[in-house]
Amino acid sequence: MNKLKHIVLILALCFSAAGFHSCKCKKETTRNNEQNGQHQVEQQYKDAVTKADKLFAAMDYENAKKAYDEALKLKPQESYPKQQITKCDEAMSGQTMDGYTPATVIFYELDGCKWMLLLENGAKLQPQGMLAEAFQKDQMKVWVKYEMQKDAPNICMAGEVVKILDIKERK
Repeated sequence: MNKLKHIVLILALCFSAAGFHSCKCKKETTRNNEQNGQHQVEQQYKDAVTKADKLFAAMDYENAKKAYDEALKLKPQESYPKQQITKCDEAMSGQTMDGYTPATVIFYELDGCKWMLLLENGAKLQPQGMLAEAFQKDQMKVWVKYEMQKDAPNICMAGEVVKILDIKERK
């Protein structure tokens, strides 16, 4: 009988150790799955921000805002998408005074450029043709209506080429 107790005890210890090992493997698998999920979320976040930044640079603020929103849903604690969403809102609301956009004329002596317009969101616009002489004053605040010229040659290579529809001094 003593031998039987000994065998039962050994079997109990074996099953207990196997159960412990199985439990430990389940915990490790769960941990690995969580890490893979976190890595996947991180990659999706980076992809969304990259897409949004490209749209923002192209001045497609509406779609940039949507992409930043997607990034923010993935990582709500991040401040960068929040800041960029604010910039998108500012850029989209920058159209004030009957469709005019606030801008600053800047002297840009690079690659044969002379005069460019700097929008409040930091984007630069290269007027197609020469800017009217009355507006060739560095740091002059203006209201401008413009049309993007997607296929126009870009001499300055520092901003988007635009056709100036109207421009007024901003006081």
